[in-house]
Parts: sequence; structure tokens; C-alpha cells
Amino acid sequence: MPQMNAVQRIFGAALRQVIFPALYNCLAVIYDPISFLVSAGQWNTWRLYALDYIRGKEVLEIGFGTGRLLAALYSLGYYVTGIDPSTRMHALAKKRLPEELTKSRLIVCRVQKMPFPDASFDTVISTFPTEYILQEDTFREVHRVLRENGRYVIVLSGELLPTNWYNKVLIKVFSILGYNTCPAHIYDKVPYRKYFVGRRITRQNNKSLAHILILEKVPN
Repeated sequence: MPQMNAVQRIFGAALRQVIFPALYNCLAVIYDPISFLVSAGQWNTWRLYALDYIRGKEVLEIGFGTGRLLAALYSLGYYVTGIDPSTRMHALAKKRLPEELTKSRLIVCRVQKMPFPDASFDTVISTFPTEYILQEDTFREVHRVLRENGRYVIVLSGELLPTNWYNKVLIKVFSILGYNTCPAHIYDKVPYRKYFVGRRITRQNNKSLAHILILEKVPN
């Protein structure tokens, strides 16, 4: 058991410090296929759940990655803007998005310092956020750029159900390596309460669960 714990710690550290950063940067080109494989094809389903909770027409996506959700938002008629700190992700997203969107509404920046005026958006969306979601500066800045009655939708995590052999294999592998796809403690650590009131919901289909935070802006 001590040896297994050591393996788990090493794997967890590698995910946080090496594998995830690499997928957002030098390995960005394989981000979509890797996400598909490790989620048993559920990644995009989980991400698209965010569409059901949008308020208003002007939407900002934080960490848009390869641009799949931005493309869906644009096709539905939303006025969308996206930020992502990774230039590799920007290059990939531009290949699937219309020029109207890529010329002026994809911005390289971090969420803690966004170049938008106060009260610019009706809804802000984050799907599968990295460690920025545990920083208070994130919520202060999102609160600033949201309009009154604005909403922040966060798809925090997804969780496979043991409904077929492939899901069962993935669940077993994650368990052995000590990687919990939906750590329960994360909800208590997300520091949104000074800036938002919220609720956590769970969406389920026949293969998986997705855990989502729906946050409403608290007036200044």
C-alpha cells in the first residue's frame, strides 16, 4: 500500500504539473482526441451542457481550448468572445471558427486580468477549468465583467458510469492511479461566495455524470 500511495502521488503531480500544461501548450494538437479517449467520448457532451444555462446574448468563454464550444455558441446566434492564455489553442481554434470571430474576439490573456470594460457580458462560461478556478482573483474579475443579473456557468467535472466494459476499464485505471475524476472537496474550495450565490447541479445520461456550478452575480 505505501508503494501504491507513492505511485498515486507521483501520477497526480505529473497530471497537474506536466501532462495538463503540455496538453494546453506543446501537445495542444492532440487535446481533443485525448479528451475523447479518457472520457469515453463524453467530453463534448459534458461541455455542451453549459448551453442550457446561458442568460442573455453576450457570452464570454474562459479557456476556450480548441474552440468547440465557441463554435456551438456562434452557430446558435450568441455574440461570443473567448479568452485563453495558450497561443497553441488560439491557432487550433482559428481553424474551426469563422473569420468574423477570430479577428477580434479571441484574446490571449489570463482570467485574472481581462481587457474588457465593466459589465460587458451576460454570461461567462468555464468548462473543465484548471487551477485558476481556486483563485479568488478569478471570481473578482468575472464579477467585474458580468452585467447585473449576470451568470457564471462552470462545468467543473465529469464522471463515468460503469455501464460498459470501456467505462469500467477507465474507472479502474483512474482508481488504481489515485485519480478521482470528480473530487468532492473541490466544491468547497471554489472561492465564489463573496461574489456570487450559486448552486451545484448534476446532469446525467446513460453513460456519465457532469457536475456544474450555476453562479448568480451578487450586486456591488
